[in-house]
Amino acid sequence: MPAEKKLEVLRAVESSPLSVKETLERLDVALSTYYRWRKRFRHEGLEGLRDQSPHKGRTWNQILPEEREKILEIAMLYPEWSSREVACHLMDHGGFMVSESTVYRVLKRAGWVKPRVVKTFLAGPEYLISVLDDFSRRILSWRLQSSMDADAFSEVIEMACESTGMDHVPVENRVRLLSDRGAALVSKPFGKYLEAKGLGHILASPYHPQTNGKIERYHRSCKERINLLVWETPEQLEAEIARFVSWYNSERYHEALGNVTPDDVYFGRRESILARRARLKQRTIARRKARNTGRSRPTEGAETLP
Repeated sequence: MPAEKKLEVLRAVESSPLSVKETLERLDVALSTYYRWRKRFRHEGLEGLRDQSPHKGRTWNQILPEEREKILEIAMLYPEWSSREVACHLMDHGGFMVSESTVYRVLKRAGWVKPRVVKTFLAGPEYLISVLDDFSRRILSWRLQSSMDADAFSEVIEMACESTGMDHVPVENRVRLLSDRGAALVSKPFGKYLEAKGLGHILASPYHPQTNGKIERYHRSCKERINLLVWETPEQLEAEIARFVSWYNSERYHEALGNVTPDDVYFGRRESILARRARLKQRTIARRKARNTGRSRPTEGAETLP
């Protein structure tokens, strides 16, 4: 139907003494079609009512050639990154929104998707003990210990209290420690230490590792990132873990947090980041739609219905 005829339908509905539904039934126009025309007319004027078919072989939300090139560029610069990491980086630094699945398809077509290899790295009498903030998943403290006794755990918790200023928080407002039921963690010396610090203690349910799943998942990520290497000294291993923790806290996009970093949550930046990404998504969709369908952008002062 020509744009002029569509405009006549809109005018007829607006001026009809009957209800919108009754008028459209007489004009043999679907209610959804009417509202679609009305919305386009309000935003784009008469031009928005014209029939314009998309370019052959392209959908309205298809990524643009320059976006595809940017995906490949970032993947080439950071070959160790996953599709999700590439997508999140482009959201925050590339100027457009792209989904993880789209990045994966682009990389797969380019032959850049490699099978995932899971390895472990800790060897010898060294144990990694970490304290993780449950809300933000930020690593508050960690240390490689030669044993897993009460003193070893107490040292790491003491570091967490110092880094967060917990000793200056009123006792009634202090956090509680969630842990498994390891021998050292249920021992009297460790219980006395927590009592002296004014910290509560929650023990995970027996045979239910999901209760402590966040810290377990972090340790798994640490192992996967560092991979299997033979470290000549504990100092070398500690330096590598320190680099991982810094990356995990401040650079790694965490899917469970909305693809922001633990630092973004811990320091209260998450909501502003998600709001900025939402605006970027709208601009990206509008740009793709305009390019892929050949339609011009909405113009200022478009004609509106009375």
